Amino acid sequence: NPPVTVAPTAPPAPEPISIPEISKEEKLLDALVKPLEKYALNRRAERAKNDPEYSKRVDQNLSEGRINFLFYAEGTMANDIDLNKAAKAGKHVLISYHIKTKAADIVSWTQDTAAPEVGKDPSVAARVENARGIGGFKLQQKVVERITGLAVDFQIALQETAIKDIVDTLEPSGLPIDIPEQFEVLAMIFDGKVYPQRLFGPNDRKLNGVEVIQFIKTVPKETKASATLEHTNRLFITFKAILASIVKKAQHSSDDPGLFLRLGGFLTKELFSQRINYDFEPPLIIDFVSTLVSSWPKSGSEPLDIEHLLVINETVYLSYSGATKEKFAVFDPHGDNAVPRGGNFYSPNPVDEYWQATRTAIKKTLQK
Repeated sequence: NPPVTVAPTAPPAPEPISIPEISKEEKLLDALVKPLEKYALNRRAERAKNDPEYSKRVDQNLSEGRINFLFYAEGTMANDIDLNKAAKAGKHVLISYHIKTKAADIVSWTQDTAAPEVGKDPSVAARVENARGIGGFKLQQKVVERITGLAVDFQIALQETAIKDIVDTLEPSGLPIDIPEQFEVLAMIFDGKVYPQRLFGPNDRKLNGVEVIQFIKTVPKETKASATLEHTNRLFITFKAILASIVKKAQHSSDDPGLFLRLGGFLTKELFSQRINYDFEPPLIIDFVSTLVSSWPKSGSEPLDIEHLLVINETVYLSYSGATKEKFAVFDPHGDNAVPRGGNFYSPNPVDEYWQATRTAIKKTLQK
């Protein structure tokens, strides 16, 4: 009998590859990030070429895959209610957006921080908050890059009155806001007026512009207030509420037909009066707005979910022991100021010998 030929068995069909569906929020973020990423990388390359110290103060591994936005808000001291002695004060917040995870980290530090780049001795005049006033965006960028190790790609500076105005322009009847717990704040000076101490809490469903400023910046009366009440967290709560309001109104523009006219007037007024300033070129704004309009979900589509549009990974607030989480307690008091633990204010190499505590804490947290 002839040998029996057995046909080879066909290999099993491969399992179909499941490709996760990209949400509308992710699609929008991807579209908006493209012009920003391109512009940021070009700026980094240009600065690396022209600034010999750039590669030393900017941690390339930490900055890779991120776009970093530095916001600086200027007003009066939060706990100074003497109109005759009201002093200017500023607050920096750096938002680091991680492109791959589509989540942001928020980094800030006590406004008492002394910076050798700003003054010759660790006095009040040498605080980081004075960097822009002394050396403009260029010095502010340099100082913050030394503090954090992150490349500062975009800078926006605004007066606290601009924050008040955007809230009142966007929500004339009050900004819907989610305040997690009740707390009492001290009195404050704002725009030449004294506002008394008051309570904030979950029952405050809406805040007007002045109330938002007091919620953000005023010192809690209770010195051992919850970590959720740190300035950075209160600022984020407010930013999230403003963004949620913009998204909701943009998707239901017929409910408020005058919104975009009001916002256009607001921006024109603020930019003309220089209460809002920025360090990037107008073409980027045009490109960004054009991308936003073309990528925005069509009318009648399912609403955007603000929780997926604005995802926060880590919140880092560098301060003193007892005022923040111990892993972020990197400062020691020096008179009325704060200096990084173990830092030498007079060192000719501040990146390695003055700011090492701040840079280490940030890198360990953002790269864990």
